[in-house]
Amino acid sequence: MSNLKEYIMDQLSIKVDKGNVENLFSEINVVKDDKKVRFESSDEVFLKRIRLLFEDDLNYILQNKSNGDNLELEFKITDKFSKSNYSEGSQEKSYKKESFSTDLNDNFIFNNFVIGRSNEMSYSAAVAVAKNVGQSIYNPLFIYGESGLGKTHLMQAIGNKIYKKKKEEVRCCYVTADKFRNELIESIKNRSTENFRNKYRYVDVLLVDDIHVIEGAESVQEEFFHTFNDLYKLNKQIVITSDRPPSEIKLENRLITRFEWGLVTDIKKPRLETRVAILKKKAEKWNMNLSHEIIFYIANNVTSNVRKLEGCLRRISFYSRISGTTSDLTVNDINALLSEFFDNNLQKMSLSMIKEKVAEYYGLTVNVLESKRRKREFVIPRFVAMFIAREHTNETLKSIGKSFGDRDHSSVINACNRIEEMMDEDITFKNEIEKVITYLNK
Repeated sequence: MSNLKEYIMDQLSIKVDKGNVENLFSEINVVKDDKKVRFESSDEVFLKRIRLLFEDDLNYILQNKSNGDNLELEFKITDKFSKSNYSEGSQEKSYKKESFSTDLNDNFIFNNFVIGRSNEMSYSAAVAVAKNVGQSIYNPLFIYGESGLGKTHLMQAIGNKIYKKKKEEVRCCYVTADKFRNELIESIKNRSTENFRNKYRYVDVLLVDDIHVIEGAESVQEEFFHTFNDLYKLNKQIVITSDRPPSEIKLENRLITRFEWGLVTDIKKPRLETRVAILKKKAEKWNMNLSHEIIFYIANNVTSNVRKLEGCLRRISFYSRISGTTSDLTVNDINALLSEFFDNNLQKMSLSMIKEKVAEYYGLTVNVLESKRRKREFVIPRFVAMFIAREHTNETLKSIGKSFGDRDHSSVINACNRIEEMMDEDITFKNEIEKVITYLNK
């Protein structure tokens, strides 16, 4: 390694993770020629990324190094993988000759997606990508979150939006990582890898769902690495989903680094108001007449994901076909119908027991939790107790509020929202809530 390259990497590592810097510069040669510093590589992806991320920093570092002399930066691609080998013209020719299937679900569109605080950033990024095909700064767009929260919906909404507007101009391909892996294995077996590569490398938008599935599959990771590179070099949009962030997936480091080049955003569990909105929207779409009380009750008790909420409505819909109505359903009926969907993972516990245990944990009395006292050391434990009662019992918001000093249901919603905000902002506080719940389970 040249002294100049080593010096540049050391300076960049002051503000950027050293591992990322080493990875980006692994294929780069740095040459100083009179008043010019040239960054050379056969891999255009590395050069393009370094220029995008560090051009200003490199100018500053080199001016300091040269005691104020003006040094010109140059980025040069060597012949081995010149862009001419991947010309868009030749690509256009290839894929006009064959038929193409998007594998998109028409039901997954932006209009059907319920936006809340738990998903608004991912939603905004997805809309931006769909509006700016080939020009989005979010490339790749990496969306992660637990199963059933809407990652696939958002991903396919991007595809459907693009396909509807530019059907004849843009090739958009959706594939699960599992299908990508299986098709690669089949193509190797049938000696048809060229067809496989043509399918996934000659597209304008590639949507890959559940990339964590290829953990441990080295040959699949190798193939996806080259697919990613070929598309990225041509400014083609890549969108990826996973159940966890790139840094927590056991993949080759060069893949993880590339996944972090664009925007990494997550979808969290929906909050109460979002769950209510989802239930109302789905119920309206499916022509289901459910009371506000029933919708709130379901939203209070199904907290983990959207699929469970939809499962509840399907169960009720089936019941209505048998009974002929849903308008006279009571909370007891809903309990009998949907108890297996409810996310109550605490032991059977009453409101009074929750108040006693939370008060005990924080060194307070139940009277303080029920009081109107506004000091922070009293308010936060009160909010925590309300939050746990909402998330882990079958009590209604009204009954929870009444139990805490005859407060109304809006006070409970505000308390729970505050706790959720604090958990999102402070991992230490989130761990504290988990400790309280563990204490309640003893």
